[in-house]
Amino acid sequence: MMAELASQSEYDTITKERKQIEDKLRRLARAYVDGLIEERDCRLQQKLLEDRLEYLVIPQEDETLEAGKPLENLS
Repeated sequence: MMAELASQSEYDTITKERKQIEDKLRRLARAYVDGLIEERDCRLQQKLLEDRLEYLVIPQEDETLEAGKPLENLS
């Protein structure tokens, strides 16, 4: 049960952070369109935010269970 709560908490944290980054990407695009930020700076910030999004992957439960199967038999 504790593992499930920790898993749900991690899921919530990752989901929240992904939404924040997606919001930042939208605001960044608006700032560029409005001429408030130069293209070079926009592309750099966009790349950094997209890299962070790639890192914040929510693993599928099946994939997680499958990945852990080899660990079940370890002493």
